Amino acid sequence: ILGSSDQGAIFAAYFGRAFSFAHFITDEGGPQIMDAYRTQFRPSSALAAPQASIGVFVICAESNKRAQYLAASRDLSRLRQRQGRPMPFPPPEDALAYPYTEIERRVVGHHRRRQVVGDPESVKAELEALAARYGVDEIVVLTITHDFAARKRSYALLAAAFGPPGDEQTRCRRWFRSNCRVIARSAATRQARRAGAKTARDCFPRIKPGVAMTTVQGGRAGMPAMALATALYRPDLMMTRHIRTS
Repeated sequence: ILGSSDQGAIFAAYFGRAFSFAHFITDEGGPQIMDAYRTQFRPSSALAAPQASIGVFVICAESNKRAQYLAASRDLSRLRQRQGRPMPFPPPEDALAYPYTEIERRVVGHHRRRQVVGDPESVKAELEALAARYGVDEIVVLTITHDFAARKRSYALLAAAFGPPGDEQTRCRRWFRSNCRVIARSAATRQARRAGAKTARDCFPRIKPGVAMTTVQGGRAGMPAMALATALYRPDLMMTRHIRTS
């Protein structure tokens, strides 16, 4: 269950389900809510022990300056949503040129405090600090940018930051093949099957039979698992990614 309040945590605990706190929606009371989930958890046929994660909005780029530039789009988009003016996701140039009022800047700052934006080193440090604060070993990463190539690059930089030494593409492919549990849960899959595709291989011919994905998670004990391998196969399907921090 994904939730941003104690109500979702209570439901997850009562029914013995995994719980993910939506830090990207609010950061208020998150660690306390996570503690309550663990304390009140009741084992079920689906889960014997509490399983917790947090969802975090992240933009990672080669430099902090570049990351802040990309994040400007999200700033303006969130402001417009809050004002009841939904519009297409703006390019950074438009967002930076927007004439923010003082109150609007405060709103942007409020939303920015729960985002992780920066270069790989600073992003990794902040995510690890968040994981420790919430007491979790898994983070669900959400990245949205105006430029899709920048979105893919953000995920790839995270893979390099959390992964072991070695060639980035080789590393991601190795994890994807041997360490990842892959969940088929994409609109593209449903559309392809409506069009006549019978198996995952019909939808994703470059992937081994029986595998299709939008969300990936998993990993060997003691090795951080980055679910960024998708970018090397079907980056057009990338939505959210899971990171194990231990």
